[in-house]
Amino acid sequence: MSWAIVTDSSSAISPQTAREWGVRVVDLHVIMDGVDYKDSDISCEQVLAHSEVEIPSTAAASTGELAAVYRRALDEADHVLALHMSAKLSSLYAMAECAARQCDPAGERMVLVDSRTAGSALGLIVREMVRYLGSGARDTSDTQGETAHHDGIIEDHNDGSGALKTETVNGQPAHFSRDEVQTLAQELVAASEMTVGMAAMTHAAHGGRIDRDAAEQALNLPLHPTMVMDDGQMRVHHLCKTLKTQRREMLHHIADLIVERSPDPCCPVVTRSAFQSGQCVSNAHDDSVMSSSDAVQSRRFNDRPGEHHPDTSQGNSGEAQIDAGQTDIKNTVRLAVEYVDEADIAKKLVDQLRKDYAVDPWITQAAASTALHVGPGGLAISLLTV
Repeated sequence: MSWAIVTDSSSAISPQTAREWGVRVVDLHVIMDGVDYKDSDISCEQVLAHSEVEIPSTAAASTGELAAVYRRALDEADHVLALHMSAKLSSLYAMAECAARQCDPAGERMVLVDSRTAGSALGLIVREMVRYLGSGARDTSDTQGETAHHDGIIEDHNDGSGALKTETVNGQPAHFSRDEVQTLAQELVAASEMTVGMAAMTHAAHGGRIDRDAAEQALNLPLHPTMVMDDGQMRVHHLCKTLKTQRREMLHHIADLIVERSPDPCCPVVTRSAFQSGQCVSNAHDDSVMSSSDAVQSRRFNDRPGEHHPDTSQGNSGEAQIDAGQTDIKNTVRLAVEYVDEADIAKKLVDQLRKDYAVDPWITQAAASTALHVGPGGLAISLLTV
Protein backbone atom coordinates (compact mmCIF):
# COMPACT_ATOMS: atom_id res chain seq x y z
CA MET A 1 0.00 0.00 0.00
CA SER A 2 1.35 3.41 -0.91
CA TRP A 3 0.37 7.00 -0.20
CA ALA A 4 1.07 10.24 -2.05
CA ILE A 5 0.94 13.61 -0.29
CA VAL A 6 -0.26 16.81 -1.96
CA THR A 7 -0.11 20.28 -0.46
CA ASP A 8 0.01 23.87 -1.72
CA SER A 9 2.75 26.45 -2.01
CA SER A 10 1.58 28.35 1.08
CA SER A 11 3.40 25.56 2.97
CA ALA A 12 6.77 27.21 2.15
CA ILE A 13 8.00 23.93 0.67
CA SER A 14 10.27 24.86 -2.20
CA PRO A 15 10.33 22.80 -5.42
CA GLN A 16 13.70 21.34 -4.42
CA THR A 17 12.49 20.37 -0.96
CA ALA A 18 9.28 18.94 -2.42
CA ARG A 19 11.36 16.60 -4.59
CA GLU A 20 13.46 15.57 -1.60
CA TRP A 21 10.41 14.93 0.56
CA GLY A 22 8.51 13.20 -2.23
CA VAL A 23 5.45 15.48 -2.05
CA ARG A 24 3.50 17.37 -4.70
CA VAL A 25 2.94 21.11 -4.30
CA VAL A 26 0.13 22.95 -6.05
CA ASP A 27 1.07 26.54 -6.83
CA LEU A 28 -0.88 29.55 -5.65
CA HIS A 29 -0.89 32.56 -7.97
CA VAL A 30 0.36 36.14 -7.98
CA ILE A 31 -1.28 38.64 -10.34
CA MET A 32 1.16 41.42 -11.18
CA ASP A 33 0.72 43.99 -13.96
CA GLY A 34 -2.05 41.84 -15.37
CA VAL A 35 0.22 38.79 -15.65
CA ASP A 36 -0.60 35.58 -13.77
CA TYR A 37 2.50 34.07 -12.13
CA LYS A 38 2.75 30.79 -10.25
CA ASP A 39 4.54 30.83 -6.91
CA SER A 40 7.25 28.60 -8.34
CA ASP A 41 7.94 31.10 -11.12
CA ILE A 42 8.40 34.28 -9.09
CA SER A 43 10.35 35.25 -5.97
CA CYS A 44 9.52 37.16 -2.82
CA GLU A 45 12.05 39.79 -3.81
CA GLN A 46 10.32 40.39 -7.15
CA VAL A 47 6.85 40.85 -5.70
CA LEU A 48 8.09 43.04 -2.85
CA ALA A 49 9.97 45.28 -5.28
CA HIS A 50 6.76 45.72 -7.25
CA SER A 51 4.84 46.35 -4.01
CA GLU A 52 6.69 49.63 -3.56
CA VAL A 53 4.59 50.91 -6.45
CA GLU A 54 1.50 48.75 -6.18
CA ILE A 55 0.79 45.65 -4.09
CA PRO A 56 -0.02 42.74 -6.46
CA SER A 57 -3.00 40.49 -5.81
CA THR A 58 -3.03 36.76 -5.15
CA ALA A 59 -5.31 33.94 -6.25
CA ALA A 60 -5.91 30.33 -5.24
CA ALA A 61 -5.24 27.40 -7.52
CA SER A 62 -8.25 26.47 -9.62
CA THR A 63 -10.28 23.29 -9.29
CA GLY A 64 -8.79 22.12 -12.58
CA GLU A 65 -5.21 22.67 -11.42
CA LEU A 66 -5.84 20.78 -8.20
CA ALA A 67 -7.64 17.94 -9.98
CA ALA A 68 -4.75 17.53 -12.42
CA VAL A 69 -2.28 17.08 -9.55
CA TYR A 70 -4.62 14.75 -7.67
CA ARG A 71 -5.09 12.55 -10.74
CA ARG A 72 -1.35 12.22 -11.29
CA ALA A 73 -0.92 11.32 -7.64
CA LEU A 74 -3.69 8.71 -7.84
CA ASP A 75 -2.05 7.20 -10.92
CA GLU A 76 1.14 6.62 -8.94
CA ALA A 77 -0.15 5.71 -5.47
CA ASP A 78 -2.96 3.72 -3.92
CA HIS A 79 -4.15 6.64 -1.82
CA VAL A 80 -3.66 10.41 -1.65
CA LEU A 81 -3.50 12.68 1.39
CA ALA A 82 -4.17 16.33 0.47
CA LEU A 83 -3.18 18.85 3.16
CA HIS A 84 -4.04 22.44 2.36
CA MET A 85 -3.98 25.88 3.92
CA SER A 86 -6.79 27.01 6.20
CA ALA A 87 -10.20 27.31 4.58
CA LYS A 88 -10.62 30.59 6.47
CA LEU A 89 -7.62 32.13 4.72
CA SER A 90 -8.37 31.22 1.12
CA SER A 91 -10.90 29.74 -1.27
CA LEU A 92 -8.32 27.05 -2.05
CA TYR A 93 -9.84 24.48 0.30
CA ALA A 94 -13.29 24.81 -1.31
CA MET A 95 -11.61 24.29 -4.70
CA ALA A 96 -9.81 21.24 -3.29
CA GLU A 97 -13.11 19.72 -2.11
CA CYS A 98 -14.53 20.04 -5.64
CA ALA A 99 -11.37 18.57 -7.19
CA ALA A 100 -11.35 15.65 -4.74
CA ARG A 101 -14.95 14.78 -5.63
CA GLN A 102 -14.06 14.83 -9.33
CA CYS A 103 -11.02 12.59 -8.89
CA ASP A 104 -12.40 10.21 -6.27
CA PRO A 105 -16.21 10.15 -6.60
CA ALA A 106 -16.55 7.16 -4.29
CA GLY A 107 -14.43 8.83 -1.60
CA GLU A 108 -12.32 5.71 -1.14
CA ARG A 109 -8.82 6.79 -2.16
CA MET A 110 -8.42 10.41 -1.08
CA VAL A 111 -8.15 12.05 2.32
CA LEU A 112 -8.59 15.83 2.30
CA VAL A 113 -7.62 17.76 5.45
CA ASP A 114 -7.97 21.45 6.31
CA SER A 115 -4.72 22.26 8.11
CA ARG A 116 -6.29 25.34 9.76
CA THR A 117 -2.94 27.04 9.26
CA ALA A 118 -0.49 27.97 6.51
CA GLY A 119 3.18 28.68 5.93
CA SER A 120 5.87 26.66 7.63
CA ALA A 121 3.33 25.36 10.18
CA LEU A 122 1.62 23.56 7.30
CA GLY A 123 5.04 22.49 6.04
CA LEU A 124 5.84 20.87 9.39
CA ILE A 125 2.58 18.92 9.32
CA VAL A 126 3.35 17.73 5.80
CA ARG A 127 6.85 16.68 6.80
CA GLU A 128 5.59 14.73 9.81
CA MET A 129 3.06 12.90 7.65
CA VAL A 130 5.87 12.02 5.25
CA ARG A 131 7.78 10.58 8.22
CA TYR A 132 4.76 8.54 9.22
CA LEU A 133 3.62 7.27 5.83
CA GLY A 134 7.12 6.90 4.47
CA SER A 135 8.53 4.90 7.36
CA GLY A 136 5.56 2.73 8.22
CA ALA A 137 5.47 4.11 11.74
CA ARG A 138 5.39 7.47 13.38
CA ASP A 139 8.97 8.73 13.57
CA THR A 140 10.10 10.55 16.71
CA SER A 141 13.80 10.14 16.03
CA ASP A 142 16.40 12.81 16.56
CA THR A 143 16.13 15.55 13.95
CA GLN A 144 19.63 16.81 14.63
CA GLY A 145 21.61 17.22 11.45
CA GLU A 146 18.72 18.05 9.15
CA THR A 147 19.33 21.09 7.03
CA ALA A 148 17.21 23.78 5.50
CA HIS A 149 16.99 22.29 2.03
CA HIS A 150 17.84 18.64 2.47
CA ASP A 151 16.01 16.04 4.54
CA GLY A 152 17.66 12.63 4.32
CA ILE A 153 14.89 11.00 6.34
CA ILE A 154 12.62 11.37 3.35
CA GLU A 155 14.80 10.07 0.55
CA ASP A 156 14.88 6.51 1.88
CA HIS A 157 11.11 6.30 1.59
CA ASN A 158 10.59 7.87 -1.80
CA ASP A 159 10.94 5.38 -4.65
CA GLY A 160 10.99 8.09 -7.32
CA SER A 161 7.38 7.57 -8.37
CA GLY A 162 6.09 10.13 -5.92
CA ALA A 163 4.46 7.39 -3.84
CA LEU A 164 5.64 6.92 -0.27
CA LYS A 165 6.31 3.25 0.45
CA THR A 166 4.63 1.92 3.60
CA GLU A 167 5.67 -1.68 3.31
CA THR A 168 6.42 -2.83 6.84
CA VAL A 169 5.98 -2.03 10.51
CA ASN A 170 8.32 -4.08 12.67
CA GLY A 171 8.72 -6.47 9.78
CA GLN A 172 4.99 -6.86 9.17
CA PRO A 173 2.95 -5.45 6.25
CA ALA A 174 1.69 -1.94 6.95
CA HIS A 175 -1.83 -1.02 5.91
CA PHE A 176 -2.87 2.47 6.90
CA SER A 177 -6.58 2.96 6.54
CA ARG A 178 -8.09 6.24 5.39
CA ASP A 179 -9.45 6.77 8.89
CA GLU A 180 -6.06 6.20 10.51
CA VAL A 181 -4.34 8.66 8.20
CA GLN A 182 -7.08 11.24 8.58
CA THR A 183 -7.03 10.92 12.37
CA LEU A 184 -3.27 11.37 12.58
CA ALA A 185 -3.32 14.36 10.23
CA GLN A 186 -6.04 15.99 12.32
CA GLU A 187 -4.06 15.34 15.50
CA LEU A 188 -1.06 17.10 13.97
CA VAL A 189 -3.27 20.01 12.90
CA ALA A 190 -4.38 20.39 16.51
CA ALA A 191 -0.75 20.24 17.68
CA SER A 192 0.44 22.99 15.34
CA GLU A 193 1.15 26.60 16.30
CA MET A 194 2.61 29.57 14.46
CA THR A 195 3.61 33.10 15.43
CA VAL A 196 4.23 35.67 12.71
CA GLY A 197 6.09 38.95 13.01
CA MET A 198 5.36 41.74 10.56
CA ALA A 199 7.33 44.93 10.17
CA ALA A 200 4.05 46.68 9.34
CA MET A 201 0.41 45.81 8.84
CA THR A 202 0.15 47.35 5.36
CA HIS A 203 0.29 44.14 3.32
CA ALA A 204 -1.90 42.14 5.70
CA ALA A 205 -4.56 44.83 5.69
CA HIS A 206 -4.44 45.03 1.89
CA GLY A 207 -4.93 41.28 1.62
CA GLY A 208 -7.91 41.31 3.96
CA ARG A 209 -6.77 38.27 5.95
CA ILE A 210 -6.99 39.93 9.39
CA ASP A 211 -9.53 41.71 11.54
CA ARG A 212 -10.22 45.16 10.09
CA ASP A 213 -10.33 46.96 13.46
CA ALA A 214 -6.96 45.50 14.47
CA ALA A 215 -5.52 46.41 11.10
CA GLU A 216 -6.69 50.01 11.38
CA GLN A 217 -5.25 50.29 14.88
CA ALA A 218 -1.86 49.01 13.76
CA LEU A 219 -1.87 51.11 10.61
CA ASN A 220 -2.46 54.28 12.61
CA LEU A 221 0.35 53.60 15.07
CA PRO A 222 4.10 53.08 14.47
CA LEU A 223 3.96 49.52 15.82
CA HIS A 224 5.16 46.11 14.66
CA PRO A 225 2.45 43.45 15.02
CA THR A 226 2.99 39.89 16.19
CA MET A 227 0.27 37.58 14.92
CA VAL A 228 -0.81 34.07 15.89
CA MET A 229 -2.92 31.52 14.08
CA ASP A 230 -6.19 31.16 15.97
CA ASP A 231 -9.05 28.92 14.84
CA GLY A 232 -7.74 28.90 11.29
CA GLN A 233 -7.22 32.63 10.91
CA MET A 234 -4.69 35.28 11.86
CA ARG A 235 -5.23 37.52 14.87
CA VAL A 236 -3.08 40.18 16.50
CA HIS A 237 -1.22 38.86 19.54
CA HIS A 238 1.05 41.79 20.40
CA LEU A 239 1.80 45.25 19.05
CA CYS A 240 5.49 45.90 19.66
CA LYS A 241 7.36 49.19 19.64
CA THR A 242 10.55 47.79 18.15
CA LEU A 243 11.48 44.86 15.94
CA LYS A 244 13.86 43.61 18.62
CA THR A 245 10.97 43.45 21.09
CA GLN A 246 8.82 41.76 18.47
CA ARG A 247 11.32 38.96 17.89
CA ARG A 248 11.77 38.49 21.61
CA GLU A 249 7.99 38.20 22.01
CA MET A 250 7.88 35.59 19.25
CA LEU A 251 10.48 33.52 21.12
CA HIS A 252 8.56 34.07 24.37
CA HIS A 253 5.40 32.74 22.76
CA ILE A 254 7.11 29.61 21.47
CA ALA A 255 8.79 29.04 24.86
CA ASP A 256 5.44 29.31 26.64
CA LEU A 257 3.89 26.80 24.22
CA ILE A 258 6.71 24.32 24.78
CA VAL A 259 6.34 24.65 28.55
CA GLU A 260 2.59 24.15 28.22
CA ARG A 261 2.92 21.10 25.99
CA SER A 262 5.90 19.45 27.64
CA PRO A 263 5.15 15.75 28.31
CA ASP A 264 7.39 15.79 31.38
CA PRO A 265 7.20 18.43 34.16
CA CYS A 266 10.99 18.30 34.36
CA CYS A 267 11.53 18.43 30.63
CA PRO A 268 14.41 20.82 29.78
CA VAL A 269 12.61 23.84 28.42
CA VAL A 270 13.09 27.56 28.25
CA THR A 271 10.84 29.53 30.59
CA ARG A 272 9.77 33.14 30.29
CA SER A 273 11.90 34.04 33.32
CA ALA A 274 14.94 32.78 31.44
CA PHE A 275 14.46 35.54 28.91
CA GLN A 276 14.72 38.12 31.67
CA SER A 277 17.73 36.70 33.51
CA GLY A 278 19.54 34.54 30.99
CA GLN A 279 23.03 35.00 29.67
CA CYS A 280 23.86 36.24 26.21
CA VAL A 281 23.77 33.46 23.66
CA SER A 282 23.79 35.63 20.56
CA ASN A 283 26.04 38.29 19.14
CA ALA A 284 26.19 40.96 21.83
CA HIS A 285 27.01 43.60 19.25
CA ASP A 286 23.94 42.90 17.15
CA ASP A 287 20.59 43.61 18.82
CA SER A 288 18.53 42.88 15.70
CA VAL A 289 17.23 39.76 17.45
CA MET A 290 17.95 40.41 21.13
CA SER A 291 20.49 42.03 23.44
CA SER A 292 22.41 40.26 26.17
CA SER A 293 19.81 41.14 28.80
CA ASP A 294 17.06 39.69 26.60
CA ALA A 295 18.82 36.49 25.62
CA VAL A 296 17.36 33.08 26.25
CA GLN A 297 19.03 30.84 28.79
CA SER A 298 19.24 27.26 27.64
CA ARG A 299 17.47 24.22 29.08
CA ARG A 300 15.84 25.54 32.23
CA PHE A 301 13.96 23.17 34.54
CA ASN A 302 10.44 23.88 35.76
CA ASP A 303 10.06 23.97 39.54
CA ARG A 304 9.16 20.60 40.92
CA PRO A 305 9.02 19.99 44.73
CA GLY A 306 11.58 17.65 46.16
CA GLU A 307 13.94 17.70 43.18
CA HIS A 308 17.32 19.31 42.79
CA HIS A 309 17.51 21.94 40.07
CA PRO A 310 20.90 22.83 38.62
CA ASP A 311 21.95 26.43 39.09
CA THR A 312 22.11 27.91 35.61
CA SER A 313 22.40 31.54 36.65
CA GLN A 314 26.13 31.53 37.40
CA GLY A 315 29.07 32.07 35.13
CA ASN A 316 28.90 28.84 33.16
CA SER A 317 27.38 28.22 29.76
CA GLY A 318 23.86 28.35 31.17
CA GLU A 319 23.35 24.67 30.32
CA ALA A 320 21.60 22.47 32.87
CA GLN A 321 22.73 18.87 33.02
CA ILE A 322 20.04 16.48 31.75
CA ASP A 323 19.59 13.05 33.31
CA ALA A 324 19.59 10.31 30.72
CA GLY A 325 16.15 9.15 31.79
CA GLN A 326 14.45 12.50 31.28
CA THR A 327 12.39 13.40 28.26
CA ASP A 328 14.47 14.96 25.50
CA ILE A 329 12.56 17.82 23.98
CA LYS A 330 14.07 17.26 20.56
CA ASN A 331 12.09 14.02 20.29
CA THR A 332 8.74 15.72 20.87
CA VAL A 333 9.05 19.12 19.20
CA ARG A 334 9.50 20.21 15.59
CA LEU A 335 10.38 23.85 14.92
CA ALA A 336 10.60 25.93 11.76
CA VAL A 337 11.62 29.47 10.92
CA GLU A 338 10.18 31.08 7.80
CA TYR A 339 11.32 34.39 6.37
CA VAL A 340 10.25 36.71 3.59
CA ASP A 341 13.42 38.62 2.76
CA GLU A 342 15.62 38.75 5.88
CA ALA A 343 17.53 35.49 5.76
CA ASP A 344 20.21 36.73 8.18
CA ILE A 345 17.69 37.47 10.93
CA ALA A 346 16.00 34.11 10.31
CA LYS A 347 19.37 32.40 10.71
CA LYS A 348 19.88 34.14 14.07
CA LEU A 349 16.49 32.89 15.23
CA VAL A 350 17.40 29.38 14.09
CA ASP A 351 20.69 29.54 15.99
CA GLN A 352 18.82 30.71 19.08
CA LEU A 353 16.25 27.92 18.87
CA ARG A 354 18.95 25.33 18.19
CA LYS A 355 20.85 26.38 21.29
CA ASP A 356 17.78 26.56 23.51
CA TYR A 357 16.17 23.28 22.54
CA ALA A 358 18.93 21.12 21.03
CA VAL A 359 16.89 20.68 17.85
CA ASP A 360 17.71 21.73 14.32
CA PRO A 361 14.81 23.85 13.02
CA TRP A 362 13.75 23.77 9.42
CA ILE A 363 14.48 27.15 7.83
CA THR A 364 12.69 28.15 4.66
CA GLN A 365 11.67 31.16 2.60
CA ALA A 366 8.00 32.03 2.23
CA ALA A 367 6.25 31.68 -1.09
CA ALA A 368 5.74 34.87 -3.10
CA SER A 369 1.98 34.79 -2.50
CA THR A 370 2.57 34.58 1.26
CA ALA A 371 5.06 37.45 1.13
CA LEU A 372 2.33 39.67 -0.28
CA HIS A 373 0.18 39.08 2.81
CA VAL A 374 3.03 39.53 5.29
CA GLY A 375 5.22 42.20 3.75
CA PRO A 376 8.96 42.92 3.88
CA GLY A 377 10.69 41.92 7.09
CA GLY A 378 8.15 39.19 7.77
CA LEU A 379 9.23 36.25 9.93
CA ALA A 380 7.42 33.24 11.35
CA ILE A 381 8.27 30.61 13.95
CA SER A 382 6.22 27.44 13.77
CA LEU A 383 5.89 24.69 16.34
CA LEU A 384 4.61 21.14 16.04
CA THR A 385 4.44 18.82 19.05
CA VAL A 386 4.48 15.12 18.18
